[in-house]
Amino acid sequence: ETRGMGTNTKKNFISIAAGTDISINDFFDWKRKIVLNVGLRHDITNRGGEEFEQIDFSSTLLDLGLSFNIVDKLDLLLGMKYFQAQGNEFLIERNVFNTVNDFRPVDINFSEVVSAVGLRYKFSEMNQLLLNFQQHNINHKNNLGTNYGISQFNILYTLTF
Repeated sequence: ETRGMGTNTKKNFISIAAGTDISINDFFDWKRKIVLNVGLRHDITNRGGEEFEQIDFSSTLLDLGLSFNIVDKLDLLLGMKYFQAQGNEFLIERNVFNTVNDFRPVDINFSEVVSAVGLRYKFSEMNQLLLNFQQHNINHKNNLGTNYGISQFNILYTLTF
């Protein structure tokens, strides 16, 4: 942040991220490929100053995935993302000309989970079909938003040339 928004005090940002792919089949000398994907990111935003301009906000994203080769060219895919955000921040209120009118304080406390299971058939490295079921849930722990969930089934054919 090069200058504070609505204040002269600047925000401080800290972001920590790590992730890896682990080939489980290598540990057990299995022929079928099994890959575990793990990722974690944690962000912190703070601002000091007067009581009316202070911010203390953090968020965490956890990402897990598993790819299992069932038979030649056919993979079972499992995945999950968990996102959690908590703290206070200011929402910028703008008019129709995109001019800042005001800053509204808001307390944020919610979690979001996306989970999926699918099958991927690789006709070749450039050509594949994916059948996927995905479930998405958002849970607000305060009155800021509406709790809801969405489930969907996708069929995706990819041809790269």
